[in-house]
Formats: sequence, C-alpha cells, structure tokens
Amino acid sequence: MGVISKEQKLTTHLEKKDADDCMENIKCVYLGVQVSQFIKNFEIIEKE
Repeated sequence: MGVISKEQKLTTHLEKKDADDCMENIKCVYLGVQVSQFIKNFEIIEKE
C-alpha cells in the first residue's frame, strides 16, 4: 500500500502470511493495524 506525492512517498508492508490469513477470513487484525497506522502517518504528513 502506498501514496506518492510530489515531495514524499508513504508506504506500508504486511507480511504475506498475515495477508493470506485475512484473505481466507482467518484473522485480519494485522491488516487493520497497518491500515490504521498508514492513515495516521498520512494525516501527519498532510499537516506538515
């Protein structure tokens, strides 16, 4: 997952096992945490 602006690049990473677990409806906790942190970081960058 990533966002690129003219000045900065913001990316995040999810381990394959965590992504596979989420896609198989086993557990999506790590995806939710990563997306939440990504959004927080994006908001911080937007304020700068």
